[in-house]
Order: sequence, then structure tokens, then C-alpha cells
Amino acid sequence: SIMPDIIYTCRPATDAETSHTIAHLKAHTEASTGVEVRYEPFAITAYEGNHLIGSIIGKIYSGWMHMDLVWVDEAHRRRGIGRQLIEHSIAEAEKHTLSGIEVWTQSWQAPEFYLRTGFSEFAVLEDFLPGRKRHIFFFFFTYNRNFLPHMV
Repeated sequence: SIMPDIIYTCRPATDAETSHTIAHLKAHTEASTGVEVRYEPFAITAYEGNHLIGSIIGKIYSGWMHMDLVWVDEAHRRRGIGRQLIEHSIAEAEKHTLSGIEVWTQSWQAPEFYLRTGFSEFAVLEDFLPGRKRHIFFFFFTYNRNFLPHMV
């Protein structure tokens, strides 16, 4: 049989395309692993009055908290707000008995901050941008002994 012409595009995904893709990947993962996949967006936020001054935005997926966006307003940095956001994230992940937390960051985004807050470096991608690195960190809960990552 002859396949119809396939058209490939590159543009932002529509909500319908994203939902469709997630549904199929979720079904495949559940069928392959026998484990229900939870995919829950979350936001941990810090407000001063009505002004958002910091946030961690991500998703809980496959027993892990994935921090996609971590931000503290520049005028509010070095005041413990980032640490408090991380501590709230850790408490939330622990409350849900997640395996751990993972975050990717770049060399210009204070990777040492994650080390100071109890994260371990899992991998480094050299020259992510010329002369810059991408760092992958995880926070592992000691009650979960089923996952022991291979350290850098």
C-alpha cells in the first residue's frame, strides 16, 4: 500500500497536540511498566503582597518531582527565598512519597545553589552553549532504596 504524503512541521504545539502526545506516551509507559503514570503540574510560589517574587514550576511524573522552571526576582535574591522554595518543594515531594526531585540548570544559573540545598549532581553536559555547561541535579529521599543513581 502507498502511504499518504506526510507533512512535517516545526512550530509551537497546540494544546490538542500536547494532550494527544501525552495520552499516547502515558498509555505506552503504563502498558510497558504496569505502573500508573501520574502527570500533575505544580507551582510553588512566593509572593510579597501581590507581587510574585519567586516560583518553582514543574510536574510530578512517574514518582518524581521535575522542576522545569526555578526563579527568584533579581531584587529579592540572596534573602533565602530560593532556599525556602526548595524546602517547600522537598516537603511537598516527601508528603507524596515521591522517589526524589530532579532539576536541570545551566552554568550561568547558579548550579552551586542546588548543591547547597542538598541536591547531588548527576550529570554535566559540556558546551551546552559554547563555553557553558548544563547541570543535572537530583534530590533523593533516603526512604526509597529502589533507586540508586549512578553518580558523576
